[in-house]
Amino acid sequence: MKIQPILADELKHELDAIDSRAFKMASSVLYDPAMRTDLAQEADRLSRRLVEVQKQLEREDPGACDRRRSQISEATLDLTYVRLDIPLLSLRLGQMKRTMGG
Repeated sequence: MKIQPILADELKHELDAIDSRAFKMASSVLYDPAMRTDLAQEADRLSRRLVEVQKQLEREDPGACDRRRSQISEATLDLTYVRLDIPLLSLRLGQMKRTMGG
């Protein structure tokens, strides 16, 4: 079917957008922890959507989902960091923190 690749492409595009936003939000909280309050609801919404996108992508294109596991994991960790005041960081956020001297 031709619909499947189109849907899979849309899901990958949405995953990229969620991933990008998750990292930007986590970076903001890393620089200014007070931002957590302002961003927590959006992070919660994006976390739920990320799970939905992952499940849909797994159904539509399991190979693409497997290739994006690292991206999904990083986005999940970034959104968790925004939502909860815990010291668990994604690899990319941890790297950013180290370059900041933290």
